[in-house]
Amino acid sequence: MSLAHSAPAATAVPAVAAIASLHQAPASARQARPPAPAPTADTSKRTVSPAVHLLAGGLGGCMGALITCPFELVKTRLQSSAHTQLVKNRFFYTATSAPLSGTVDIVRSIYKTEGLWAFWKGIGPTLLGVIPARAIYFATYNEAKRALTKLNGGESSAVYMGSAISAGVATTISTSPIWLVKTRMQLQSNQQNPRYRSSWDCLTKVVREEGFFSLYRGLSASLIGISEGTIQWLIYEELKKLQAQRRDLPPASAAGASTKSLTDWVEYFACAAVAKLTAATLTYPHEVIRTRLREPPAPGAAHKYTGFWQAGKLIAKEEGARALYGGMGVHLLRVVPNSAIMFLCYEGVVHLAQHQ
Repeated sequence: MSLAHSAPAATAVPAVAAIASLHQAPASARQARPPAPAPTADTSKRTVSPAVHLLAGGLGGCMGALITCPFELVKTRLQSSAHTQLVKNRFFYTATSAPLSGTVDIVRSIYKTEGLWAFWKGIGPTLLGVIPARAIYFATYNEAKRALTKLNGGESSAVYMGSAISAGVATTISTSPIWLVKTRMQLQSNQQNPRYRSSWDCLTKVVREEGFFSLYRGLSASLIGISEGTIQWLIYEELKKLQAQRRDLPPASAAGASTKSLTDWVEYFACAAVAKLTAATLTYPHEVIRTRLREPPAPGAAHKYTGFWQAGKLIAKEEGARALYGGMGVHLLRVVPNSAIMFLCYEGVVHLAQHQ
């Protein structure tokens, strides 16, 4: 009996040793392999100067404005009080009651009475405003973001919001007169006897007839509109973070990759479009109020709208709260692709500058 029990015990020792060796071999092999490198940012990319952000922002703004200018013209006409009154007189409803009908009527009217190129009316002051505005905006945003990130010890939602507010204030104050001239040029439809013959004529007449500070009419609405840019940047940056996390890459590494696929650029376009759609929808009433504040007064009359809150209350009282959303459909058709094109061009120029 002792021999019977000792035989299995004797054979068990080499078996255990064999099993142990099977476990130890892979472990030693794993230890011999070098650990997989953690994903890091591309070290070949260059630090981009503020001048590149100026160029990238200006180019992006220019491309977006040229492509979507017709939507801007139709939107401005829809937002104006003259259009609201016309619709009331003809159809007995406010401009916002039948936006599709109003939009089609305006497009047909512009084409028949003013010609095809009228859809690009005001493109001169628009480009004069868009190019420096977007250049200043993107350059200021990135410089503020760099400084706030260093101060905060890293990127955060507060950094994005602070950067966007800084960029919005700098851009709005520096370009407000250009936007007033653009609005005045787009609102005049009398081709036989136009009130303003050119952008320069409009600028000089406004200063002479209404005073220098009239060039800043609508500034209060524009400053309140900074909230739109703040929301947009916050959503855009967070969506880019999610895009990087989905690929298991830190945001810096994803942004700094030396090569980008078509999917990367499509996702940038989509992130910008979603961010703009959300921000523009939430803050749209300030667009209508700003347009009304920039309207020229009737000959011999004072300005009907004198301030942001006064204008908002008066529009809601006389035309209904829905009038504050007049032209929003056309506005979104313009600003969403405009913003997506602008951000895509911006990211492309910065990417090229980083890896040349």
